[in-house]
Amino acid sequence: MKNTAYCGFSKICITPKHKVHLAGYEHRISEFDKICEDLFLRVLYIELNKKESDKKVIITADLIWWDNALVTELKYLLNKKYNLRTENIFFSATHSHSTPQIAKGLSPLLGKIDDRYIEYLRVKIFRAIQNAIDSKEKCYVKFSKTSCQLGINRRLKKDGQIKMAPNYDGVNDTTVKILEFFSSENDLLRGMLIHGICHANVSAENSVSPDFPGIAVSLIEKHHKNKITACYLQGFCGNIRPDFIDEDEFKQGVHDDALLYGKKLAESICKNSKRKTVNFKFSTELGYELRMRLPFKKLPTKKRLSELKKYQCTNRALKKWSSVLLKKKKYFKENIPNLLIHRLPICEEFILVGVNAEVVIEYHFKLKKYFGEAVIPVGYCDGIVGYIPTAKQINEGGYEAWDAYKYFILPFVFSEKIEEKFSSALKKLFYN
Repeated sequence: MKNTAYCGFSKICITPKHKVHLAGYEHRISEFDKICEDLFLRVLYIELNKKESDKKVIITADLIWWDNALVTELKYLLNKKYNLRTENIFFSATHSHSTPQIAKGLSPLLGKIDDRYIEYLRVKIFRAIQNAIDSKEKCYVKFSKTSCQLGINRRLKKDGQIKMAPNYDGVNDTTVKILEFFSSENDLLRGMLIHGICHANVSAENSVSPDFPGIAVSLIEKHHKNKITACYLQGFCGNIRPDFIDEDEFKQGVHDDALLYGKKLAESICKNSKRKTVNFKFSTELGYELRMRLPFKKLPTKKRLSELKKYQCTNRALKKWSSVLLKKKKYFKENIPNLLIHRLPICEEFILVGVNAEVVIEYHFKLKKYFGEAVIPVGYCDGIVGYIPTAKQINEGGYEAWDAYKYFILPFVFSEKIEEKFSSALKKLFYN
């Protein structure tokens, strides 16, 4: 007898109804030019029985990330409305760089927030969750995996420095994991969770696009005559970028290039129908969240920030960073966000580990080493604080360790202690 649970899926369009600024690229200085393809929010609802502890919701969206405070508020409201435990609610973003900016507290160089769009998004979230609940039916699950070469390590040591360039020998993982949900009544496929690892930034034009993850799942849904909902979970891809390369340099593409990557991912799943599948068992284990204080190197003084702002800074990001920090009172104590780490077991052999950060792939392998293949690392989950590099990367330099903090308005570069603290927190997640 197959192990079953009540599962419901839904999909709702979240394309902006009016012109907004897009997130992800400093060179964009105006509202978007056009809509290349719609954005969607997809929901998976799982209910083992009527108890609060046995209901789980996964929300995936064609967004660059989520806002920390918004997610906290939404979880509270969803708990009140649907009797869902907050730790059983999992917000995930595909990390497309051609979607509206919704996270507050970041550099305006990454895109300006539009409050009307956020309110529009709130309405869509509740509607999608209700639709998923209303569509629930008894399902069983099967797991499979395939491989798809989409990305490449982007940290290359050259002339003693770390450059953002293709590193053909750098660590990477091209595995794509698929959890499929089948109706117990007629054995028809109802939905999928798909996990891959690659930055969703093929397209850099000022146009709305779900980039390759959203394109891929839409193609998969179309392949199944739009009778299923496919949800994409973005992995720890902090230093993995699409292998869109010309003469050993990364290129910036357009939506048509993203279409090719999306098609490649979709075909790796749809045309590999004979891949080996394994029956999995739904987990009755609760979700669990923990928060970690972020450690930094010695913080710059206000005098130093003033110097950067007024005299010595030609770098736009550095100048904006110093300017914003100077406006914050006691920025070094009160405005440091916490890292949120979130475990949500879907099956006994498929356990989501989400982090509200751009986590480098080295931690993907650490988690596998600690807890095996059952762990599914997910970045851009429940909010955003910035990049989480390793101690080695902090010592080496490079964008993830020494440049990105300015765009996330963090007080400064992380201390090397972050690797030890983060690794300990990941272990605690399973031994609480």
